[in-house]
Amino acid sequence: MTNMLTATESRLLAIPSRVTRLLIGQTEFQKICDLIYGEIEMALKELSDYDPQKFEEANEEYLAWIGAAKPETD
Repeated sequence: MTNMLTATESRLLAIPSRVTRLLIGQTEFQKICDLIYGEIEMALKELSDYDPQKFEEANEEYLAWIGAAKPETD
């Protein structure tokens, strides 16, 4: 989960530096909007790849690796 959120944060923070070069000289509103929107869509795609089952499995593996018991559920 942390890796996914860190990657998304990095991608979001990189949008200005990636898009700025593409926007130089652009005057068409739709072209500018499409470029920015596309970058945001790619960043959000990483979040949409979240799979609760994979997260739970990774969490259980991590807890086993550090020797922590899985919490009991009632």
